Amino acid sequence: YNLPFCLWQGNSSGPERFAQNIGEYLQGRRLQSSSYDIQMKGDQQCVQMCQVTLSKVQAEELRWHIEHGYHNNWELDGLPAAAINTSGGRLIRKHFNGGFPIGFMFENVLNDPQAYVYNHVNIQIQYHRVKDADSGGFKYHVIQFAVEPLSVKHKFEVGDNGSMTAGHKVPSETCSGSISREDILENQVVKNGETILYTYNVRWIESDVPWSSRWNIYLTEDHSVPDEVHWYQITNAVVLAIVLGSFVLSILIRNLRQKKEEEIPWKLLRDDVFRPPRHQSMLLCVFLGSGAQLGIAGLLLLSLCVLGILGPLQSGSMVMGFVVLYALSGLVAGFVSAGLCSITDGKKAINENSGSIYIRMTAFLVPGCAFGVFLLLHVLFWSMDSTGCTPILIILELLGLWLFVNVPLVHLGAHLSFKTIESMELSLPAHSSTILANPAASTLSLPSQVGMLLCGVLPFYVSYVELFFTMTSLWMGQCYYTFGFALTIFAIMAVITAELAVLLVYRQLNAGNHEWWWFSFFAGGSCSFFTLLYAALFYPRIEASLATTFIVYWAYMTMIGFGMFLVFGTIGFLASFGFVCKIYATLDRDTSVNHV
Repeated sequence: YNLPFCLWQGNSSGPERFAQNIGEYLQGRRLQSSSYDIQMKGDQQCVQMCQVTLSKVQAEELRWHIEHGYHNNWELDGLPAAAINTSGGRLIRKHFNGGFPIGFMFENVLNDPQAYVYNHVNIQIQYHRVKDADSGGFKYHVIQFAVEPLSVKHKFEVGDNGSMTAGHKVPSETCSGSISREDILENQVVKNGETILYTYNVRWIESDVPWSSRWNIYLTEDHSVPDEVHWYQITNAVVLAIVLGSFVLSILIRNLRQKKEEEIPWKLLRDDVFRPPRHQSMLLCVFLGSGAQLGIAGLLLLSLCVLGILGPLQSGSMVMGFVVLYALSGLVAGFVSAGLCSITDGKKAINENSGSIYIRMTAFLVPGCAFGVFLLLHVLFWSMDSTGCTPILIILELLGLWLFVNVPLVHLGAHLSFKTIESMELSLPAHSSTILANPAASTLSLPSQVGMLLCGVLPFYVSYVELFFTMTSLWMGQCYYTFGFALTIFAIMAVITAELAVLLVYRQLNAGNHEWWWFSFFAGGSCSFFTLLYAALFYPRIEASLATTFIVYWAYMTMIGFGMFLVFGTIGFLASFGFVCKIYATLDRDTSVNHV
């Protein structure tokens, strides 16, 4: 109701605002009732809603919003309005998500871009009739809701400047019945002093689609993308994972069967390989705990979506579900971070007071950065009076979920981790020497750096199809529904990331370099680099014309990319850690190994 459309024509209290969940608020959804009066199975022809005479300010404001691609987003019985385009009574295009534009731009003969507003809509509602067992009559369910927007310069029998008063509709030469695109002689221009009449038609069409299947056409965009696209990508990914897995397994078996007397390069590092990283060991533990937390939350979210508990049918449920699952997964973050803290800092980390700085960093560093970006975007949305501006009550709820749920669970997970390690007397299969055998070999070579970066190519290749559909869902208003494929791709990406990280770590150890800790983490997380590169290539597709859109896009994509870096970096590290422990556990610790 901020633009010069028809104002609320109901009761004096204003349009009804519907209750919404946290996820809907975070997505910027604000549902309000409208002045359209639609009755079940009641066809209507060219209903006149109101007239608006544009002032100079209103014309400029409306033109600006049309020029920047603003859309109407309507809902009926929980279904979003599908935008349709017809010609000669024939359907040309139907778009089931993202709403429909409020107008369009067109250059006149003088090459001057002119704005036109969609002031008439043909509303098509499909319904399904079912027998009512109680009354013996029929019940009617809304199955599909579609809107065809049109721009019509209405002509009045009393002149173009006829006025509408309460209870009186001005007779119009262009609004005597149904309106199609072929009937339009002139479009409604947007300019100062122009009088715009807003009208609509309603047509009800019976459908054989049952109510339980009404969302199928919205989720699949009327099957515009065949499932074979997803299956082809999954087949390639599975073959790739099997080949890499066989390669890793052959290496492991070959090394385990080698004679103990053979002095191959990686064996010479047995006294140095478990030496803690020289730089930022605490940050590594924090990142690993945060990556495990994000990974578990994402895995649980996809699983719930596959089961149908969460999904696009329940508006905002996926965002709200992820927020809650992330907070609850703080237990995992504390457990992983504290466990690795005890490994890198040795016995002194078992004392929880000594390791408390690790736990506080795990509880506050990554969530705090994300919350800070969220608050900055909130200020940006507030300055623009955008629906993306989150109510203060929702912000306080998120803050409470972080401080009073996530933080205590991180500390609880750390406590359980310390107690588990202490009670089980866990130790590494080899002991680090106090003197570094070959300091020069710990420098990362250029081929190793290139290999670390290229480690992300194959996981990205596996995911790029699902990534495309995810990006169109996030930024172009599409519905994402193939959660089974997404869960499968996530699992295959994890397997391939683990396999590649193990291969690179083995190569590095054979080169005499024992610094595998950060190396394995960066190698596993390198797929995030290619994801951000893809995001840069995808950005022109959204046809953004505002600096604000650029800021919002890259703020969210940077957080998503960093989240991927943490998750797959953690997977790469844990796989490499298990591999290193396994191969060095086979060495006879009583055997003397001479360093070269």
